[in-house]
Amino acid sequence: MLGIVTEIHINYTNGGVEFICVKLEKGINSTKLPWTAKDNIVQVPPSEIERLEGSIFLRR
Repeated sequence: MLGIVTEIHINYTNGGVEFICVKLEKGINSTKLPWTAKDNIVQVPPSEIERLEGSIFLRR
């Protein structure tokens, strides 16, 4: 499991999701991931997400 969704950032101009903040599970190194990270929370763009069903399923 990647982690827990903490926030969803929405562009209020067009209504699109800009990114989803995910608090990483222990043992996952944020520096090894291709996304912006701060304090063990990564900003995952919606283009990387296959679906959300209680867990995040990534496309790759």
